[in-house]
Amino acid sequence: MDSSDVQIDLAAQGWLSAALDALTADHLWTRQLERQHLPVNEMKQVAKVGEHLRSQWDHLTEPGSLKVHSDWLHAHSILARDVAYRSTGFRNEKQQHDWAEGNHVLRGVETLHERRDSELATLQRKIDALNDGEWTPGDLPAPAICGMLAVAAGTAFGLRQPYFGGFLTKWFYDVDCPTIMMTI
Repeated sequence: MDSSDVQIDLAAQGWLSAALDALTADHLWTRQLERQHLPVNEMKQVAKVGEHLRSQWDHLTEPGSLKVHSDWLHAHSILARDVAYRSTGFRNEKQQHDWAEGNHVLRGVETLHERRDSELATLQRKIDALNDGEWTPGDLPAPAICGMLAVAAGTAFGLRQPYFGGFLTKWFYDVDCPTIMMTI
């Protein structure tokens, strides 16, 4: 492994960290906005969470960055499938086999690319509403979450992190992402 491989893997690790940050920021954002009667000062604080989420979404789905990451995933697909096969995140052999086919990760990249602009605009509208003292529901849509989970799990497996990849695939299956991703 030469220094360029290390840099490329470090960039993949950075993408994975940013994805986890976005997923947990979305959870915080959604949880805070479950309360429909927030004081205006709290709305402005929650808007900051939304700004952070929007920034992460923008970073994760930026076309050049996503293309580089997609190429990395493709180059590491055989390794990722081998690591995934040994993972603990699957409930049964069918899930393990489906994941090994690699389609979830590819569809995840497509989903992130397809939803980029609409999610950026939606998040900005929600942030603006909160800053204006108007309540709005939180939550990235399920396809966006599932796309991030699929790509993040594929990245973890490609980085030889079977336990973290297993955690992400368990989350992916627990929220029924295979069904959600078939309908988009």
